[in-house]
Amino acid sequence: ADSSHPLAQPLEAVRTAFADLINAGRRHLSANAYDEARAAFSRAAQLLPLHPQAYLERGSVRAVLGDVVGSVDDLGIALALSEPDEDVLRAHFNRGSALLEVRQAGRAVVHFEVTAELASTMLGRCSLGLAGRRPKKVSILEKRQGLLRAGFEALGRVPLLALS
Repeated sequence: ADSSHPLAQPLEAVRTAFADLINAGRRHLSANAYDEARAAFSRAAQLLPLHPQAYLERGSVRAVLGDVVGSVDDLGIALALSEPDEDVLRAHFNRGSALLEVRQAGRAVVHFEVTAELASTMLGRCSLGLAGRRPKKVSILEKRQGLLRAGFEALGRVPLLALS
């Protein structure tokens, strides 16, 4: 057996290496070093191929680099591997945006609808969880809800020709 193979390493070492690659990719992204960011996220995906975070991050970078088809593919993988949370919300929204770029409005709308539904469900759960907590947290929640509503209202005003 090849001791350099990632599966031969202790699980904790693999998790640490994965986190290091994700963090390195994010640092590259912050420095606008997109090719380096994509490479770090690709190495992370090779290390833990069933972890959605690497695909989510790489899909977002691929969209910035103009690889819209690759972005759609990576975000689809991230969604297939993910439980509903803020990353899934972001993946659906980004995948919808990428599909608009390749003029697939029908498929994009589905992702925007899922984004709206997930956001509503998640924000509802957050509201229930915040009952009895400090008002500051509720005001942050209200701001997020307002931003999401404004975003989806704006999407509804986009001319149909722009979506085709």
